[in-house]
Amino acid sequence: MGPQRCREARLVLALGLSAALWSGCYESHTREPEISMATFTAALAEGPRRLELAILPGTPPVARQVEVAEAAALADDEVIGARVVEPGTADVVADPVCTGRITTTLTTELRFDDRTTVFAEDGDGIECEGFVIRVEQILEAGREPFVTAYRSAPEAPQAPDDPDYSPVLMDLDGDAPPLERVEMNADADNLLECDQLDEPPAACMGVLQLLGRAIVLEEGVTRIQRDPRASVGP
Repeated sequence: MGPQRCREARLVLALGLSAALWSGCYESHTREPEISMATFTAALAEGPRRLELAILPGTPPVARQVEVAEAAALADDEVIGARVVEPGTADVVADPVCTGRITTTLTTELRFDDRTTVFAEDGDGIECEGFVIRVEQILEAGREPFVTAYRSAPEAPQAPDDPDYSPVLMDLDGDAPPLERVEMNADADNLLECDQLDEPPAACMGVLQLLGRAIVLEEGVTRIQRDPRASVGP
């Protein structure tokens, strides 16, 4: 599903209507033209790009798919979809504004505050306090809560080592899907050499650092592709 339709789905959810359109935002993309690691590196060197990642959880996480989106996508909302891990929620204050922090596999600084205007569980709107309670209940039941969080794209790509992420919308799912996702703007600063890892995989091609987390690009595992509308390579 394209970024514009995901933006429309966000509005549908915010209005408390059916979440069918919203759920489609998280489906995997169709297979697009594949590009080489060298072409991908050159594309990031040219300036900011919207990257859409499907990620295999692990230590470190490995990208299963990286797509370079069309230039117009730079203005679309950014999104992360990640598992919530212990301690779950922290620093929660309910009055006068519900604020707090959620620890996830992709960032320890997923913060909700007065900028977070919509909370939901499986597409149904709930109050902030109810959202926090449900996260803790799912963790206590031994399951893996999964949060998809949207925010407006910043004017420039976020610093690679900055873990802060303050969404305008968060949707909770009680059962984590097999892949995590990131859709964010990035540039050459986000692409690191494999030797930046303590123990890089033997087939490591490079490392994307987003929200302070290193995501490995591994030969034979990571498929790098481009949207057909994106100007990338020859």
